[in-house]
Amino acid sequence: MNNINIKIMFRVYLHEFKNYANFKGRASVEYYRSFILMHGMIFLCLMGLCALFHEKTLIQLLFIYLLSGLLPMLAVMTRRFHDLGKSGWNIIGINTLTLASLIRESSSEPNKYGEKPNDIAFIKEKTSL
Repeated sequence: MNNINIKIMFRVYLHEFKNYANFKGRASVEYYRSFILMHGMIFLCLMGLCALFHEKTLIQLLFIYLLSGLLPMLAVMTRRFHDLGKSGWNIIGINTLTLASLIRESSSEPNKYGEKPNDIAFIKEKTSL
């Protein structure tokens, strides 16, 4: 990744949860990677706590976390597909090859979903890092 630190990843993650119902537009590969990595790190931490303490409350928290993250995950994946020039409905037929296409660089030209996004710059500017 191109100089993406944890602070930016966390801000991207929070921005996506605030913007959870936005299925329009495009999401850059850096934005997508930041969201996925932060989501994965939080999930692994919660899994570790569940394994360590075997508490029913922690398992319920993990379940709530997974449910609450579903819509933001679908939204960012849809916008990532848009960035690749594909329909967001590709999520329905998702497989390993489709997932691999989400982490590749996109073209710099505009497509039918809009201009090439600069999400990370937007997050940096908005949060004045």
